Amino acid sequence: MSNHRRSIALVAGVLAISAAVLFAVFKDTISEKLFFRTGRELEQKLSPKLREKYSSDLQHTLRTFWKFYERGLLSKNDLNDVMDKMKRLIEKKEISDRDIFDFIGYVSRLYTDAINRARSESYPE
Repeated sequence: MSNHRRSIALVAGVLAISAAVLFAVFKDTISEKLFFRTGRELEQKLSPKLREKYSSDLQHTLRTFWKFYERGLLSKNDLNDVMDKMKRLIEKKEISDRDIFDFIGYVSRLYTDAINRARSESYPE
């Protein structure tokens, strides 16, 4: 193999590795942006009365969920489930008080269960 071809192969290899690293780094950033954008869209879909009642709880719940997801205490499946539930709520003609209350409860149970799992693994009985 000539020096020219070796150089081309080396450059191509470095570019491929660089692209893979960039994709891995930005993949989570894109997911985070999409997650919070979907959360804002859900919040905007609420009636003014429900937005006033649940906005801060919804924001807190989504931020806490993401914090636990980033720490690896929640799985990609948990993230997909929450995203699916948000999208289903957004698609509804009207979101009821019960719908948003149940959603916030579901998401908070996910990270509460994660806390309990982490504690039981840290302090086995």
